[in-house]
Amino acid sequence: MPRSWKVNEATIAAIEWKTTRKSGWLTKMGGGSTPLFGRKSWKQRWFVLKAGVLSYSEDEHSEQLGVLDLKGAILEDVTSKENGYEFDITVKKPEKRTYCIRCVNKSEFNAWYDVIARVIKSLAARHGPDMLLEVDLDGLRLIDPKTDKAVDFWKLSKIRNWKPTADGYFCFCANVNKEPRNYMFKTPECGDIAKTLNKAAKEYTKGNFSKTLRGTSHLTHAPAVPEARSTLLRSESYEQKSYEKDSKQDVATMARALYDYTPTDADRMPLQRGELVRVTKIVSDDWWRAVGQTGAKGLVPRVYLRPCLQEVVARATNDFDDGKKKHLKLTAGEKVVILTRVGDSDWYGAVGGSDGAVGIVPITYVEIIQGK
Repeated sequence: MPRSWKVNEATIAAIEWKTTRKSGWLTKMGGGSTPLFGRKSWKQRWFVLKAGVLSYSEDEHSEQLGVLDLKGAILEDVTSKENGYEFDITVKKPEKRTYCIRCVNKSEFNAWYDVIARVIKSLAARHGPDMLLEVDLDGLRLIDPKTDKAVDFWKLSKIRNWKPTADGYFCFCANVNKEPRNYMFKTPECGDIAKTLNKAAKEYTKGNFSKTLRGTSHLTHAPAVPEARSTLLRSESYEQKSYEKDSKQDVATMARALYDYTPTDADRMPLQRGELVRVTKIVSDDWWRAVGQTGAKGLVPRVYLRPCLQEVVARATNDFDDGKKKHLKLTAGEKVVILTRVGDSDWYGAVGGSDGAVGIVPITYVEIIQGK
């Protein structure tokens, strides 16, 4: 499933220079054609930021007096007590020149300064170096092939509206610091990226897990199965804190499977995520003997089980039903048993309903009322 593609003109928010629009009154310092005249007085001008160009005129309806090409421009904050809220823009063409611009207050300054900075950054990114765009069940990563390190990452649960364009761009929207941002990457394989991302999103909603390109990270990561000795003996130092035991160490307590488990030996018992089993003996620190709901018996890894006395219970705060097969339906006030968090996503694996259905629920729709 994990795949990567070479992307040409890799961009961070690359379409911002095209889509950003802003206009309003600012105060600009005039400049003469020669040093003899020096700087002119400050005058109010109507500024318009559009398509990577900042233009100014006497008012909204008059002709342009000047145009600042922001490609390669340098923006500098020169705010001071004497001058107030001021920034300088140094442009390279048609000739190098610095424009001094003032704002009436901090709010206006921040709004103009931030949007101009983003446009300059976006224009610079249009011709950036070749990068690798990776897709797996964790999300999207932008990788610098020279260092093999991720320079940006977008979680799968935070990505939306992805699509290929006719002119060879892969576009998507993602939240950055809780604000939506648009991204665009130039690649002839934009359609293939979109198809792979569709598949990843489908697997993600099913709650499946898979290795990612970056290593051993999983969507739902089950603990490693401990090595079993030929003769399993209970450790004398083992302290049983969760439940009482008799002299034969038969605990006869219920536990819930947190993960699926497929045994490799005949003396071990398979587990299905969410099922209840009866633990009959503590064999060692790592292994318990149990009886399943179907009557199957055998050894199971201790880390795959949670005693019901330690059950984590949550209450639904709102109704939830998106119609997806692997998603649990919730009714406000209903209690569900939480199994594990689905990787670092915003979903819990849970058991709910009168039939004990197993699925995933959004974290924002439940609150923990028991356990942790």
